[in-house]
Amino acid sequence: MTTLIRTGAVAAVVLAATLAHAGGDHEMLAAEQEMKIARDHLQAAGTDYGGHRRAALDHLDAALRELHDGIKFSRSGPAASPHGEHGATPPSHEPGAEPDED
Repeated sequence: MTTLIRTGAVAAVVLAATLAHAGGDHEMLAAEQEMKIARDHLQAAGTDYGGHRRAALDHLDAALRELHDGIKFSRSGPAASPHGEHGATPPSHEPGAEPDED
């Protein structure tokens, strides 16, 4: 009986962790869709706006790469890489810094 209770408790913890993990991916995927919509609007604008429209598109593309890398990291688990606290090298947050290309 004790083994059954322990097994049930472990299953509940794993299920809760899986659901929490999936919820985070859902938000990341929703953000990705919104950024793609914003990119489409910027591309359709047509006018250069003194180079700012192109810069905004470049920033959105970089953000989309970061989202993609984050989702890929989330799905691969913390043992995927020997770097950093959770197994990955954190992105640079310096202005103008390009994301690492793996």
